[in-house]
Amino acid sequence: HKVKSSKGDVNIPDTCSSCGGKLSEENGADGTLSLVCKNPSCPAQNVKNIDHYLKETGVKGISESTINKLMEVGMLKNRADMYRLTIEDLIENGFTERTAVLIVARLWKIDSPEQEKDNSILRQKLKHISKISLTLEKLFSSFGIEEAGKEVGRILSKKYDSFDKIRNASIEDLESIDGIGPVTAKNIVDFFLKNKKEVDDLLQFISIDEAKRKSSIFYGKIFVLSGTLGMGKDYWKKEIEDNGGEVKSGVSKKTDYLVAGDGSGLKSEKATELVVKIIDEEELEKMLKNI
Repeated sequence: HKVKSSKGDVNIPDTCSSCGGKLSEENGADGTLSLVCKNPSCPAQNVKNIDHYLKETGVKGISESTINKLMEVGMLKNRADMYRLTIEDLIENGFTERTAVLIVARLWKIDSPEQEKDNSILRQKLKHISKISLTLEKLFSSFGIEEAGKEVGRILSKKYDSFDKIRNASIEDLESIDGIGPVTAKNIVDFFLKNKKEVDDLLQFISIDEAKRKSSIFYGKIFVLSGTLGMGKDYWKKEIEDNGGEVKSGVSKKTDYLVAGDGSGLKSEKATELVVKIIDEEELEKMLKNI
C-alpha cells in the first residue's frame, strides 16, 4: 500500500513524555527524523544507558522492564547504583528471594546463576566478589558515547595504557589518532566532563584488566572470517575481539589469519596469494583454549 495524500497537521511534541525536557530533532538513516531527549537525568534515557552498559559488559538476563522497576522504587539512578543493590533490599521492594538473588548474581557476573538452584550457594559466591573485571575497550564502549562505540574503544585501548589517560585526553589528543574524527573527539571529551562524578563512582567497582588481554596471542592480530562457520561468524568475532584481536571484512597484507569455512573461495585464494596463514574453526578454537 502507498500513501497518496495526507490530511491534517501532524502534532509533533516538543517535550519528553518521561521527564518533560525539551526534545531536539535529529536526522537519522534513510532521511528519517527522530525526536531525541538530551536530558542526561531523563528516566527513559537512564534505562537505555544502563541497559546498554549491561549488554556491553556481558551481563545477561536483566531486562529493561527490571531496570525500569528498580528506578521506579528509587533503587537505581545510575550505573554505579547497580553494584550497591543487595538481595535484602530487593526483597523489601517486592522481589522474590530467588529473583533478587539472580539479579545480584547476574550483575556481579556469576556464570549461569540460574543453573544453581540453591540460593545459599549463590549468596556465598557473592561474598567473595568486590569488583568487576573489564578491559579498557569494554569499559569505554559500555558508556554508549555517541559516535564512539566498540571500534573507537579498541583504537583507544591500543593508544593508551590506562583509562585515566583516555578520560583526560583533550580534543586535540584524540583528533590526532587515526580513526577518530573531530565530532567523535568532542563527544568523548564532553561525556567525561559532564559525567565525571558518575564515572568516578563507577570505577570503585571496576577492575581494569589489560594484562591478560595484552599477553594474549590474539592481541593486535587481524583476522578475517570467510565461508560458513559452525558456531557462526558473530560468535567467533566476539571471541576474537574479547581477546584483543580484530576482525576485518577483507583479506590484505596486514591480515594475520584467515579463518576459512565451507565456501571460503576467493578469500582463501587471496590469502594464499598474499601468504596469509589460513586456519579452520577447529584450529581457532585450540588457539582460544591455549590463552
